[in-house]
Amino acid sequence: MTDIQELITGLKECMNYDVDDTAVIGDCINIIRMISKKIVSIYREHDDDLMSQISDIMTVVIGKMASRLTVVLGYILCILYHLKRYGDALNVVEVLMESKPLNFSVFIKASDSAMYGYYYGKLLIVNSRYQNAAESFERAYMCASPNFQEVILMYLVPLQLRRGKYVPRDLLEKVNNVLLLELCDVVSCGDVYNYEQLLKENGSALLSVGLYPLYNSLRIVVYRNLLDFVFRTKKVTKMHLELFVKAVQATGEKECDLITVQNMITNMASDKILKGAVYIGMKAMAAAPCDTLTYYQF
Repeated sequence: MTDIQELITGLKECMNYDVDDTAVIGDCINIIRMISKKIVSIYREHDDDLMSQISDIMTVVIGKMASRLTVVLGYILCILYHLKRYGDALNVVEVLMESKPLNFSVFIKASDSAMYGYYYGKLLIVNSRYQNAAESFERAYMCASPNFQEVILMYLVPLQLRRGKYVPRDLLEKVNNVLLLELCDVVSCGDVYNYEQLLKENGSALLSVGLYPLYNSLRIVVYRNLLDFVFRTKKVTKMHLELFVKAVQATGEKECDLITVQNMITNMASDKILKGAVYIGMKAMAAAPCDTLTYYQF
């Protein structure tokens, strides 16, 4: 296994030659691929010195020859992502993809397309651009190997749930991903209690891979789906909030109170998921009779 220090030195040496030379470009491409394979472990080990060295040489490489490295853009994004240079990574995409970030035709290998779509999607999540992230992960999924597809589903499923869409259940059963199967179940039926239990049981694992904020953002969708059930069964769009509190408590979430529900309803209206408002001393609500509820459009 090539030592990371040798790879850094190799990139530095490449910068001393003609960056338009085919051999130099080829060497840079190979080195960037190899660094991307090692960056995750370096990041997890918190090796600040190595991270700083990689960051410095990547700045030089991007400045001198980024336009010649489009083929490994996904691997560059991987490196910059783990260096937490999110803004720089998105700027590189903007320049190299000529404002068409989802144009995967620039990549020759399917694996390069998948790598790009995966890390571009992760960068978009950091910037709360969830709809674009979902599109990027969808493209990546279509190009990825079966093992990589399983990783991508961990992002794609919750992103789709935010938009009221569902990945086919048989696909999740095929890869035997119990977490995602349970997530789809609790979100779709507005099961507040079991959603919270799912987060508690898997919180540490999700946090360790940076997925917790995305899964946590589904809470409002869970409440939205439960509210939709209440509207349909009661055949009303105006009601006292205590009715919704009881509906939440009926899922098993006994600690739910009026304040929790008030906040959720207010956030739904603010995020344009609900056409309506809380009123009368924050104890009742009125929603539009038509197209009352939608899902996240961003």
